[in-house]
Amino acid sequence: MTLNERANSSPLKSFKINALFGFKDVNIPFDKEAIILISENGSGKTTILNALYYSISCKFRKLSNIDFESVILEFKSGCDVEIKKSDLSYLYNLDYSDLFPSPLKDIVPAKLLDRVRLDIKRGMSYSSVRKRFEERFIQPLPS
Repeated sequence: MTLNERANSSPLKSFKINALFGFKDVNIPFDKEAIILISENGSGKTTILNALYYSISCKFRKLSNIDFESVILEFKSGCDVEIKKSDLSYLYNLDYSDLFPSPLKDIVPAKLLDRVRLDIKRGMSYSSVRKRFEERFIQPLPS
């Protein structure tokens, strides 16, 4: 039995990208064990694979750099997950100053806040960013 005759063993049933590059709708069914994408250079094959990888590995920051409207992961279990570019854009353009105790917001140097925003956009967790910030900026009171 060859790969193209074997049924798909992954939980993923299909992968869809709506409005890739603003105009392409892509639908890839995962009904076989192997899939071969064939198209001209520059048509988006690598971008499609990157979008799939970033989606299933939760690398949403990298996914947000791709031009698309939405990505839909359809699983054999019947669960569908839709990731909208507009939601990612909103997430990565938030003002993260609310991570800090309110009295600090007015005294934290803008350069430090910019560093915090960058760390979060790069995928560092809020709790890690806050802990690192507190270690560097907040000095313990003398006993």
